[in-house]
Amino acid sequence: MTPVGLITATRIACFTGAGAASVALGLMAVPLALTVSTSILAGLIGLHLLLDRGWIRLVGTTASAAQSATEGATETEPGVDRDWGAAFKDGANLVITVEGVVLGLVFAFIAKGTASSTLVNVGAASLAAGVVLGILLYSLAAGGIPGAWGAAIASLMLNISLYALAYGLICIVGALITAPASSLSGI
Repeated sequence: MTPVGLITATRIACFTGAGAASVALGLMAVPLALTVSTSILAGLIGLHLLLDRGWIRLVGTTASAAQSATEGATETEPGVDRDWGAAFKDGANLVITVEGVVLGLVFAFIAKGTASSTLVNVGAASLAAGVVLGILLYSLAAGGIPGAWGAAIASLMLNISLYALAYGLICIVGALITAPASSLSGI
C-alpha cells in the first residue's frame, strides 16, 4: 500500500465508521440531535473524500508527480523535509488553538452546578481528543516529517484532529439549536 492509499483508506474508514455510528445511535436511546450530529460528520467526511479526489483531478497532479516534485527539494537532513514539518506544525497549532478556545468557551458558559446535555458532553470530549491529537502532531512535526510515509501519517493525524473539531462544533451547535430558550444558561 502506498502512503496515498493509506490516507484514502483511512478517510474511507472514518466515513464508514461515522455512518455506522449514526445508524447505531439511531437505534439506541440517545438524543436525536446526537444521531443527526454524527450523520452530519459522516456527510462532511464524505464531502472531504469527494473534494480530495476532485482536487487531484482538477490540479492534474498524481501522487507520483507530487512526490517527484518534492524529491528535488533541499533537505537539511537525509529523509527529513523541513517544509512539510513546518506546514504540519502550523496546521496542528491552528487546530489546538481553535479547539482549545471553543472548549474554554463551552466550560465558561456552562453554569456551575448544572448538568450539561449529552450533546455538549460529546462535543467537549471530541474537542479534548482533538487537542490531544493536535499536540501529538505538533510535537512530532517539530522534528521534521521523514519521507512520504511520515507525511501520510501526519496528514491522517491532522485530518482526524479536524474531524474531531468539526464533530465538537456540530454537537455544540446542535445543543444550542435543540435547547429550550429558558435552559440556555446551563447548556
